[in-house]
Amino acid sequence: MHKLAPFLFGVCCLLLSACSGPLEFIQQGRDLTDSLAQRHGWTKVVISTPRFPIVAYHHLTARGRPLSVYIEGDGAEWVNRRQPADPTPQDPDALRLALADPAANRLYIGRPCQYLPPAELRRCDPIYWDTGRLAPVVIDALNQVVERQKAAIGAPAVLLYGKSGGGTAAALVAARRNDVRFLMTAAAYLDVALWTRTLGVTPLRDSLDPTAFAGPLAGIPQVHVAGARDEIVPPAVVESFVRRLGAQSRARVIILPRFDHECCWTRDWPSLLETYRPADGV
Repeated sequence: MHKLAPFLFGVCCLLLSACSGPLEFIQQGRDLTDSLAQRHGWTKVVISTPRFPIVAYHHLTARGRPLSVYIEGDGAEWVNRRQPADPTPQDPDALRLALADPAANRLYIGRPCQYLPPAELRRCDPIYWDTGRLAPVVIDALNQVVERQKAAIGAPAVLLYGKSGGGTAAALVAARRNDVRFLMTAAAYLDVALWTRTLGVTPLRDSLDPTAFAGPLAGIPQVHVAGARDEIVPPAVVESFVRRLGAQSRARVIILPRFDHECCWTRDWPSLLETYRPADGV
């Protein structure tokens, strides 16, 4: 459990989308995600992996074109200092970004243990939305979902996206693949060790850190966008990661002066994609 002062506990809850206690709020999160996806013509799928069932939504319209993959953030972590929460996000930030993307083939992936009915959630160890939220088995499961959906439409390449912890997970998935055409994150704690030190929280001792994969990541074209006003994931955390990739890497950091951890990612996502994504990424 994080050893947080009351203020930092509240900050961490904000980062994790919501400190969702009452079950009705969790159900509202599930309902909102379903509603957003259905309204835009997306299809819900539950994909079995050796360790987790993964809930995902996709909108696939062009066989043989690249697949744009959006990975959800960490979600809720704890109701209070003793009771783990359902990690389903109350508002699916990554899905909102995916919906704003004009790419022909888009896949939104919930994290392990998110969106599960109560009976299945009880079989999901809370470590996987706490210190093990980026554990090897978690990243393997996400990567398997990407691979299956890529194969299903004959996509020649993958583009990976994520906000906050979803961006960190996207970087770790990218490090496992040799077909990633582009990686883009928003407000992602890409230097995990520095981030936990900065916030004064317990290290994510059961998780991977993207800084340990500088070699495979350095050659991937990538853009990491941070908000100058973000106190949850300060820009220094993102800049530290890119420095670790080395001077010859294909990574850029963009710091937006008016942005914090919540504002204004969904609103400006289309223009950010238009500015920074390669032309062959749609």
